[in-house]
Amino acid sequence: MRNKILGTIGIGVAAIAVMGALLYFAGIVPLSDSGASSRRGVSRAAESMSVSEPGLGSDADAALAVTANTAASTDAEAHPTMTQTGAPDGEGESKAENEATSDDEATPVAEPEPTAIAVASLTLSHSTMDILVHSAFDISCVVSPEDATERTLTWSSSDPAVVARLSDGRWLAMGAGSAEIVASATNGLRAVCTVTVVVPVEAIALDHQAATINRRDSLALTPTLYPADATDRRVVYTSTDASVASVSDDGVISAKGAGTVEILCTSSNGISASCLVTVVVPVERVLIEINRTRFKIGETASFRAVVLPDDATDKSLAISLSGDSATLIGEDAVSCLHSGSASIIAEAANGVRGERAIRIIDLDEYAAEVLRLTNAERSSHGLSALSSTSALSGAAFTRARELVRHYSHNRPDGRDCWSAFDEHGVHYGRAAENIAMGYDSPASVVAGWMDSPGHRANILDSRLGHMGVGVEMDTSGKLYWTQDFTN
Repeated sequence: MRNKILGTIGIGVAAIAVMGALLYFAGIVPLSDSGASSRRGVSRAAESMSVSEPGLGSDADAALAVTANTAASTDAEAHPTMTQTGAPDGEGESKAENEATSDDEATPVAEPEPTAIAVASLTLSHSTMDILVHSAFDISCVVSPEDATERTLTWSSSDPAVVARLSDGRWLAMGAGSAEIVASATNGLRAVCTVTVVVPVEAIALDHQAATINRRDSLALTPTLYPADATDRRVVYTSTDASVASVSDDGVISAKGAGTVEILCTSSNGISASCLVTVVVPVERVLIEINRTRFKIGETASFRAVVLPDDATDKSLAISLSGDSATLIGEDAVSCLHSGSASIIAEAANGVRGERAIRIIDLDEYAAEVLRLTNAERSSHGLSALSSTSALSGAAFTRARELVRHYSHNRPDGRDCWSAFDEHGVHYGRAAENIAMGYDSPASVVAGWMDSPGHRANILDSRLGHMGVGVEMDTSGKLYWTQDFTN
């Protein structure tokens, strides 16, 4: 292609040379005969890419000379040597041919190899990551400098069972644990991201979904977290009403007061389970309130069963009576039927029970026992036994009942005690009276009288042959005793 261009240029220049020769012969263009003029001609040829110089050869020679000069000018930037203007005939042609041959056969200069620029640093988009199991994620790496020539990176995982690389370049969290993702450059530089794969809690099961607790008692909750390999197994316990029940950090419920409360167990990712707790105030004591424990036959003993504490949740009681000496009247009274003992029982639903024993006294039996013990004392002193009559016993019981109201040998109306004898038709020539109160049994009252000289003298008086005994009980259960003697 280059030869064709040069040939075209040569033909054009040759035509210009012929025209110049004609003009010269016509005397239009003067001939310059100095070397300077020749140099000026060279300079103009360089500018106009044409030469007008005498002594050139044929038209073909002129064309070749211009072609040679044009090629030389093209290579001048790389080769500054020029052909000499005004060479003898034939020399220019030879020179142009030589230069053209040299230009076609020149060895091309090799491009210099580019300078390698090394990777100076690697920066990952994350240095640490917490990733949910089975999640895919990206990590990018910035290579510095930007014009580093070798930017190829090698990626690896320290534990593919925890984190593995996908075919699309992303990473997949495979299982719980930690692993290092490493980006490595060809020059050995490395950047590391530590990935922790988290297995979230999906469900919580408590060992108690509902519970009933007594006040001041406690209950420990045990949670089971699913799946079993959940990474963060921390839970927080809360109570919806701490006045009913509170809960400790380790799940121990403390019952405070009656009511219902929900205890929540919540994982760090918001999964929760609950236990519905009912706090009851249990019956701790059952009391049987009764004004006395000793009654006489025919009396009605009233009582009241009391549950403690006052705010017990279930105050219901089952009332019963042991023994056959009495019978229940409703749930708050006992009818005393026979002498003996009975127990009033009140039992709460939780098994706590209260019990109160009562004694039922036959006053006639007590009076007869006093007579027996008194005669035993007389017998021990060589004295005859005293006998009892119904009239004297009637007078003695009257006096015993009067002692409840007015404890004295005088009657409540001020009369002496002997008037009672008269009222009951007791005939006597000599009479005596012993009284006592507060003694619980015939034996104790006889012993008390025997310890008192005045009372002892009446018991051991050999002139007395008859005795009536009276016994009475007041509303507090206190016993009043009377011995009335006659000859």
